[in-house]
Amino acid sequence: MLLLLLPAVIALVVEQSTFYVPDAQNQSNAEYRIKPGDVLNIKVVDSAYDDTVEVDEHGMIHIAFTDGDIHAADKTMNELKDAVVIKLKKIFKNPVVDIRLLRRRS
Repeated sequence: MLLLLLPAVIALVVEQSTFYVPDAQNQSNAEYRIKPGDVLNIKVVDSAYDDTVEVDEHGMIHIAFTDGDIHAADKTMNELKDAVVIKLKKIFKNPVVDIRLLRRRS
């Protein structure tokens, strides 16, 4: 009986899930260079830290609960992630950071 319900349960889970699909016309997110006007989501895994930031006209972003801004423009996602980890180490012991490009500059 349980095996008969399995396809329906899987269909329900897939229907209610949200998947991150990178923009097909992008170069890979790892190679993308951040620009002023881009909107990024910054999360620390296994914590409540979840912040959405826009890169300002000077190429800077503000990391909540830290002292100061980070220059984000012209960095790759991995380069920015390294800079964010350094800032967040003042708050978290070993932060695992996930950064996603939500919207490119318009």
